[in-house]
Amino acid sequence: MNIRSFLLNGTEDLKTRDFIIALLLGIVVPNLAILVATLYTGATRPIINCDYFLPVILFSLGYRIFGLLTLFALFSIDCILITLQFFPFIRLTDLIYLSNFLVIGLSFYKIITTIVFVIIVSKCLLLYQYSHKLLLKPLLLVMTLLTMLAISPILPPSLPLVKSQALYFFQHKDAAFLTLADDGKLLVPIKNSSASQPWFDALHTKQPLSNKVLLIVAESWGQAASAQVQNTVLAQLKSNPARYEYIKEGHFFFAGATVAGELRELCQLTPRSFNLREANAELAACLPYRLKKQGYTTYALHGTNGDLYDRHVWYKRAGFEHITFFGDKPWPKRCFSFSGICDIDLMPELTSAFAKPEKTFFYWMTLNSHIDYEAKDILHDRLDCAAFGINPDTEGCRNLKLHTQFFDSLSETLNKPEMKGVEVIIVGDHPPPVVNLSANIMTFNNSDVSWIHLKVK
Repeated sequence: MNIRSFLLNGTEDLKTRDFIIALLLGIVVPNLAILVATLYTGATRPIINCDYFLPVILFSLGYRIFGLLTLFALFSIDCILITLQFFPFIRLTDLIYLSNFLVIGLSFYKIITTIVFVIIVSKCLLLYQYSHKLLLKPLLLVMTLLTMLAISPILPPSLPLVKSQALYFFQHKDAAFLTLADDGKLLVPIKNSSASQPWFDALHTKQPLSNKVLLIVAESWGQAASAQVQNTVLAQLKSNPARYEYIKEGHFFFAGATVAGELRELCQLTPRSFNLREANAELAACLPYRLKKQGYTTYALHGTNGDLYDRHVWYKRAGFEHITFFGDKPWPKRCFSFSGICDIDLMPELTSAFAKPEKTFFYWMTLNSHIDYEAKDILHDRLDCAAFGINPDTEGCRNLKLHTQFFDSLSETLNKPEMKGVEVIIVGDHPPPVVNLSANIMTFNNSDVSWIHLKVK
């Protein structure tokens, strides 16, 4: 018996209920929650991921354990492909590695993890409850019809109705999850721009750098879509240009995670993995390593746990002599974004280091503007989002307010006598992730990070 006769023979005896169950378990139940999530966030995904027919078929044949394992694997691939649109990571092993930090991360991540867990458990329970009622013939018939629709030229490629996320994953895994090349290098030279390029150019041409150098990588500092908004965020910092020898600013494209932004600016390197414990010889290319050899005292500052991204390991190998993390001393208070110190409470660390007479390189990876841009961390609210047509209740607005607060505080710090002669570069690590892309698409140029370069007189 061929497939056509198997599918069509006796279909007149099939009940409407059988097709409804086939549609629910094969299409609606597996796809609905993720489809709603993509509609809310603006992520791209086919309306129907046909992969979920496979575990449903396994359930209908009585292979429940195999069905569960297959459902879990396919659901994981679906979630990974959506996650990559907001948080690009390098290798599949990096996702496992980064999951270790859920316990010290934001409530936002814990909430998302809980929701995902509830969804997958609900799907499993529904399949267990109703799979014994599912007939194979209507399921295969529905699957065949959808497959024919998927390959038909009726719908344009830009409007996918039915696709296989697993097939897409395996076709593009070498682009999304890079494996180490035969050379085994963990870190390789960047191919994109960096704000610290002038300092690397000076080192290359053996030109002296300023005796006082400050590099700040600002968490989730993107480029506002409106120049007026961008100028308002930086207004206090730029309010008195006469106090600077020069002040320049710009923006450039970047896609990557925080640690990739750090390595871009510190070392002009990009990671092939986020597990940086093994990084060693490549870090001799980094600014602190090279400047320490020229007699600079080198400092690194980050307001949370040094275990994250193995910073407590690779910061030392990159050449930092004095490293300050969250647990290294008492602080006035904690902030609510990523568990750690409020950035505005770390400003005295700058003046303390630059008050010393020796040549100094100071690096600061900020923290409080991390997603989900906690409103409780906005202590000095100067930016009026509504005045620029930005919804005050959005993530984008909170991000802009947190950066405005940071730059206002930094401006006050740069006015202090200890900061005289300090050359400063501030640059975003990556564009701000926003869960609700559809609500924030007009707030940012979502592919760019901002930078500003100045020298205090």
